[in-house]
Amino acid sequence: MQFTSIIALLCAITLSACASRKQKGALYGAGAGAAIGAAVDRDNPRRGAGIGAAVGAAVGSVIAERYDSGTSREQPRGRTRFPVAKRTDQRGYVWSPYPPHQPVDVRGFRSGEVAVDPTTEKPFIIP
Repeated sequence: MQFTSIIALLCAITLSACASRKQKGALYGAGAGAAIGAAVDRDNPRRGAGIGAAVGAAVGSVIAERYDSGTSREQPRGRTRFPVAKRTDQRGYVWSPYPPHQPVDVRGFRSGEVAVDPTTEKPFIIP
């Protein structure tokens, strides 16, 4: 079983060189989930590996997608200043300071953190 896990992990690493960040996240999550699932389910390691791979792929994909959509949360040091977004009536959303001024989902961010407008790919500060 360990040999199979090692081979699967090496294949995942090799194949991930050609994938997007979201696909890489799913691939790494599936590999980690399969290894953990096989180790946890002692009665049926294959079942555990299958369940772990499915859950790990979903979680890895979501984490990678969230990383892409939110990018950096730290405001850069120095004199660089970004425009501040405006609050909307809907909690968790702000109006982008950049034209065409689309609403941006900032749930999970705190006031003062830096987010990126997915339309223009420009940074702004959460009010």
